[in-house]
Formats: sequence, C-alpha cells, structure tokens
Amino acid sequence: MHNEKNNKENKKIGLIKGRHPLPVDEYILQGEVTDFSPEAVQAGVIEGISSLNLKIGQEIDLYITGLTIVSLFAVDHLRRMGITVNVYGYNPSTGEYYLQGVFPVEICQFCGKVRGDSWYCQNCGAS
Repeated sequence: MHNEKNNKENKKIGLIKGRHPLPVDEYILQGEVTDFSPEAVQAGVIEGISSLNLKIGQEIDLYITGLTIVSLFAVDHLRRMGITVNVYGYNPSTGEYYLQGVFPVEICQFCGKVRGDSWYCQNCGAS
C-alpha cells in the first residue's frame, strides 16, 4: 500500500520474527513470546518498536500473526507515537495477506504532536 500523502511506499514491519513467513524486512519482536503477562508483552513491544527508527507522522504496514495481546499493544503504542498503522492479516483460503484495518493518527498543525481522539489537541488546546 502506498502512502497517498507523499507517494512513498510504507515501511513493512512484521509483528514477530520466525512465527510465519512475512513479506517484511524488520520485526517488532525478534523471537517467540514466552511470557504473556501484559507487563512483559508491553515492555517487549515498546523495546522492539524503539529500535525501528520510526518518526511521528509516518505510515507503516504492520503484518500480524495472531497473538492478539501483542497486536493490540503494538497498534496502541505505534498510534501513541504518531504512527498511522495499516494492519495486514493472513487469509489461509487465498494464501495472501490483506488489509484488515487502518488506524490513523492526526498530528496537530500547531504543536506537531498527536492530537488524541478528541476534536481539539489535548497537548496545546488548538481546534
């Protein structure tokens, strides 16, 4: 999928390396998840995302592989960072990945931070 704003191809990122073959070069988690406690998953996701060199306002294609708790923490953290996330999942009937959802963010034109989910910027108050 191409970002229509700048016509560049989005960075393709996989959720967990080694879980399934994915059409990506980078992963959030570099191996199998063994501790499924929310604290451990969140810490691993935050650490993995911080190593990806993403920038506020960027749009990525995230290929997920199941493991709902990991997917949810990843999408949530990416959006809080100001990253629009296009989520791709696998269709076993066709053998292809398809777009399952888009989770956009809105960046405030005045302060340059993520606006949040309200009609005004929760950082600077602009509307």
